[in-house]
Amino acid sequence: GRIGMERYAIIAGENERTIYCSRSVIPASATEGESRIQFRQVIENKRVHEFKFVMDAQGSKIEIQGIRVGGQLRVERRVDGLYLDNSSTTEAIGLIDTGSATAPLVVAHHHSEGPLKALYFDDLEPAVANWELEVKESGILAMMTGEGPMVALFQQGGALDKMERTRGDTV
Repeated sequence: GRIGMERYAIIAGENERTIYCSRSVIPASATEGESRIQFRQVIENKRVHEFKFVMDAQGSKIEIQGIRVGGQLRVERRVDGLYLDNSSTTEAIGLIDTGSATAPLVVAHHHSEGPLKALYFDDLEPAVANWELEVKESGILAMMTGEGPMVALFQQGGALDKMERTRGDTV
């Protein structure tokens, strides 16, 4: 697999909201071009309040954004600026999973052990996955995601130290 680079920030927002932002660059390979991803999700009361995902890859720009309105998380998708569709869910979504390092950060800062609902994108189609969270005695956060296990270790101040994720037979 390709190895990319990601930078992230956590920002305290208004009204008890926390904003998780990231920028990723995944270099080109022999079969795929470079991908650049910008991602932001806003968590309020342990649920996703809004998010925006923008990916520039293969000469196209894909935008997926959502906002919680009236008990629903409404999701809009666009490709190269053209409207594709809207969908929604009434599930209590605890995080958006784009493969970003922000996922274990959201889990560590907002959720406790047990079940959690995550919205992810299966070939850019929104889907809800059931996650299971456990904190080991060693302090490792173990998550069983919809695609396989993920573990994360945090520094003393709460910053992400290490993360490993398995998807199918890929680590």
